[in-house]
Amino acid sequence: MKRLLLFFCLISVLLQRGIGDQIGRSISSQKYFVSRLGASRVKRAGDEDHDDHDDDDEDHDDHDDDHEDDDHDHGDEEGDLETWTRAKAFGYASLANAIISLLSLAGIAIVICNQKCIKDKKSQELIFDFFIALGISTMLGDTFFHILPKVMGIHGHEEGSDENGDHAGHSDESHAEEDAKYKLALGRMALTVGMMYLFWILESLTSISNFGGHGHSHGPAPSAPANNVLDVHDEALKPGEVEVRTRDTAGIVGVAVGDVMHNFVDGIAIGVSWRFSWQLGMATTIAIFLHELPHELGDFAIYQNLGLSIWKALLLNLFSACCSFGGLFLGLSLAEKTEAGNWLLSATIGLFIYISLVNILKLTNTTPNRWARFAVQNAGLLIGFIAMALLGAYEESISDSLAS
Repeated sequence: MKRLLLFFCLISVLLQRGIGDQIGRSISSQKYFVSRLGASRVKRAGDEDHDDHDDDDEDHDDHDDDHEDDDHDHGDEEGDLETWTRAKAFGYASLANAIISLLSLAGIAIVICNQKCIKDKKSQELIFDFFIALGISTMLGDTFFHILPKVMGIHGHEEGSDENGDHAGHSDESHAEEDAKYKLALGRMALTVGMMYLFWILESLTSISNFGGHGHSHGPAPSAPANNVLDVHDEALKPGEVEVRTRDTAGIVGVAVGDVMHNFVDGIAIGVSWRFSWQLGMATTIAIFLHELPHELGDFAIYQNLGLSIWKALLLNLFSACCSFGGLFLGLSLAEKTEAGNWLLSATIGLFIYISLVNILKLTNTTPNRWARFAVQNAGLLIGFIAMALLGAYEESISDSLAS
């Protein structure tokens, strides 16, 4: 019995040790598994963190590169602003516009030379006829060869070109195609102007061949002087002379309004071009100078022939020229294409056509010295038309050459 109890005790002890070892091994294996699992997770997390860190490094590098690019771009912009500031644009543009405005003073020198140095009345008439015809042709030529194409959007010279003359967003092929379309439109407008000139020649020849009768009744009376100046201090005015003064006043107002609007738009063009760059500003200034020189001289002669004295014509010419400063500062402030400018140009077209064909062209029909005045008037018309046509056709080439 004792042996049996001892046997059971031994078995229970062995069982307890076996179960304990097994539990211990199980626990240790679980601990090992947990430790391995934790280590793998930690390693995996570390790898992911390392990858994220690498990505962050790459992003940081890209960010640094972007900063470098931005700094480079800002540096270029700051460099451009340092070389061509707003103050310089305003200063040089104002100086250029002042020089162009002073061209109106050339008219008084010609008139004084005409009246003081040349005593022959026929020679004075011929000189005035030349500048009147020059004023008509430059007015019509500028309308059809320069202003009208720009308003219709077919002008070859755009403000959006860069300093090298390449238009933004256009290839060389498209630029050549646009230039060809512009030259075609310019040729058609030249035909329109040519028809006007042809019918003027026919009417003038008819008037000359019929000279000796009553002729045309438009324009000043034959007894009036060549420059048709009416002094406001004249007290003994005949009824016919009062009528001429009223009619001439309307013509003077029309010429002045058209000239003011034209100079204002010229000021806008000068301001925008000088705000963009000095090269484009200089090119535009020279182009407008070539246009304004005969235009201002022609306007001065027209004012004289419509009844203004020398000083009143000079002051009115200077006033219209100084109005370009309003357009200049507006263009410098906007420094971009504006639709308002196109509307203003459209109004100028109507004024120029009416004034040149209705108010001024009739003055060329008074021909006491028939063939000589006809030849001089033809010379003035042809020179003005050809000059405006060449300027309209090659304005872009002139600007590109000067800008480069």
